[in-house]
Amino acid sequence: MGKFHQQWPDEIDKANERLQGEDDTANGFGSMGMGFESKQALELVNDFHDKIKDWIQEFMILGGLRRGNELIHDIDVAIIPKDEFSLSSWIGVNTFRVKAEFHKNDIRFGLPYRNDATFRTVPIMVDMWLCPDKEVFELTKLMRTGNARFNIHLVEEAHKQNMAVRFKAKEYDVITKRKVPRYGLYGAFQQWFEDKEQGTRWFKWRINPLRKLASTEREIIEIVLGRYYEPEERNF
Repeated sequence: MGKFHQQWPDEIDKANERLQGEDDTANGFGSMGMGFESKQALELVNDFHDKIKDWIQEFMILGGLRRGNELIHDIDVAIIPKDEFSLSSWIGVNTFRVKAEFHKNDIRFGLPYRNDATFRTVPIMVDMWLCPDKEVFELTKLMRTGNARFNIHLVEEAHKQNMAVRFKAKEYDVITKRKVPRYGLYGAFQQWFEDKEQGTRWFKWRINPLRKLASTEREIIEIVLGRYYEPEERNF
């Protein structure tokens, strides 16, 4: 029996019973099959923060917990590491599993990627978004706070105004002919493509790298949507 089961035996047992025989994905609980009330999830993430605080510069809670959801099935956090070696060593020692999803297959530790990890000391899924600098941290705050419908709405409204939000570690630059990081809100235009054999046409949104309009979460939301939406307002 783990530390947290000793602390909250009823809550953990009830969460497991509630999801017994139910489809996790349909109920919004992801792969862990466990839900915690927000107060308990906040205590868990604070305990997690205390374990890694010596190796990080910035730390922010994202996802449903930041949006004020009452029931939390996993925890998202954005981190700017200070001591990457010690942090990565702790992750390796204290996880049941780690699945890294690298942006565009870039495997350098310093670029942002997510560690899907079940920590032995935390009985809930923790998604760590490791960011190399403040600019990436700001875009991670925006995109990983969600929810998905809010993000889709934000992107669609930006397109209506000939703008595009970029959250990419590598994007092809037509000027330099190289792949470069793009994080922020840019002026954009539609580029059409055509397959004459198939008789189909489609378009992609291309950004103008010289027209970067905003680089912080607040600025991007205010410019695109006309006002800032607090995290609890983003449960679309």
